[in-house]
Amino acid sequence: MHKDFEPTSIELDGRESVRAAAPGFLRTLLQRLRRARGGRDEQTGLHSRQGLLELGDRLVARTGREAALAIFDFQDLLEVRGMYGSHVSEALRKTLVERLLRLAGRQGLAARTGPAQFAVLLPATRHQEAADAIFGVFGRPCRLELDLPDDDLVLVPEVTVDTCGPGEGAVWALYERLSVRLARHREHQELRRTYLRRSRERHSRPAPLHGHDDHLDDYAVS
Repeated sequence: MHKDFEPTSIELDGRESVRAAAPGFLRTLLQRLRRARGGRDEQTGLHSRQGLLELGDRLVARTGREAALAIFDFQDLLEVRGMYGSHVSEALRKTLVERLLRLAGRQGLAARTGPAQFAVLLPATRHQEAADAIFGVFGRPCRLELDLPDDDLVLVPEVTVDTCGPGEGAVWALYERLSVRLARHREHQELRRTYLRRSRERHSRPAPLHGHDDHLDDYAVS
């Protein structure tokens, strides 16, 4: 994790005190603290999407090499609390956070970028290296498992990964591109499910869908 968003004390001229600070300084200080809090997701402790995008280019620039960004979409995670309760939901979330932090390592950055979406930025990492690292942490196919007393809970995310080089706004542009890719994939999956359901209702043999976005498969990890 990056320490820029982990303020533990406030220093003023080398002294840990704000009592003698001028009102203008206090306003600036409060703004900085709000931005720091805004860079973290309160539920997981991971960076937020804002934190990812604010720090991403700096991390990539330090290495001067391309970096990999992976986005994980755990849509089923939203249903776990209602089906299994808050205890299981929290245990699953904790397991997921541990996996994401392990993948990020000491040099990378893990973030929660949506209600059920997470991202990991891996500086100085090529596409295949990122894919291998993801498989090493989440298995192949990618999955998140939790052992329950009477059942085994398994979530299979949609995952996409790509790389970008150093440059202002490069991480933001890559994040947007991957988000669009995931949205298109979800749309395709929904159309496919609808098609198969209607085919079964007509008691006919389902035929393959045409116009599948094969380009997405080039970047999907799972």
